[in-house]
Parts: sequence; C-alpha cells; structure tokens
Amino acid sequence: MSPTLVLIGDLLVAPLLAAVVYYTVRLHRRLETLRTEQKQLGELIGQFTSAADRADTASAHLKTTGIDTDKSVRALIARAESMRDELAFLIDRADQASARIGEARPPAAQPKRAPPPLEAEQSPPPLRSEAERELIHAMRRANGAR
Repeated sequence: MSPTLVLIGDLLVAPLLAAVVYYTVRLHRRLETLRTEQKQLGELIGQFTSAADRADTASAHLKTTGIDTDKSVRALIARAESMRDELAFLIDRADQASARIGEARPPAAQPKRAPPPLEAEQSPPPLRSEAERELIHAMRRANGAR
C-alpha cells in the first residue's frame, strides 16, 4: 500500500481514537462517581436498617406498655364500679333509715322549745366538727325548725 493511503487512513482513524479515549475517560469518571455513591447508599441502607430495627423494638415496647395500661385501667374501672355499687347501696340504706326515723316520730310529739336566753347569759358554743354541724343542720331541717 502506498504511504499516502496509509497516512489518510491514520488521519481518519486518529480522531475516532481520540473520541474513544475521550468517552473512555468520561465513562471512567462516571463509574468512579457511581462506586462512591454506591458506598454511600450502602451506608444509608445500613442506617435505615438500624433505624427500622429500633422502630420495631420501640413499637413492641409501646404495645406491651399499652397492654399493661389497658389492664390497669380495666382494674381501676372494675374497682370504681364496685365502689359505685356499694355507695348506691349505702345511699339506699340511708334513705330507708331516714324514712323510718321520720315515720317513728310523729309531728305532734315535737317538744316546745324555750326561747333562747339573752346574749349575756349564753355560754360560748362548744367546738364541733364540720360533720357534727352538718348533722345538726340536717336534723333541724328534718324537724322543720331552723
């Protein structure tokens, strides 16, 4: 072959080889970036897995706590209902006792009260508890005297 023809062939192939080298360098850089990002993605997946495991553990703990709380609340509700029933029974008994006391004392049998003494003659009232004062007040209302 003639040297001119070889030179023309080399001149045609040289730019193609330069383009191949250029694209090879670009491909190499992109592959390096991809490998770096792949490592970062692997670390991110590891962190995500760790977070998912912690969330699973926390969820199980919350479920256990919820079950325990439910049992406690149900026990308190049962106790409150028992106390409510007992109080209703006591109130019913107190109403019955109050009715019997009212029936046992006829209105005509109420004693006449003496007029209160003068203020100078009155002695200081004895100290009484709040419960005693409420009981006396309730008895006076039941007898019709205030």
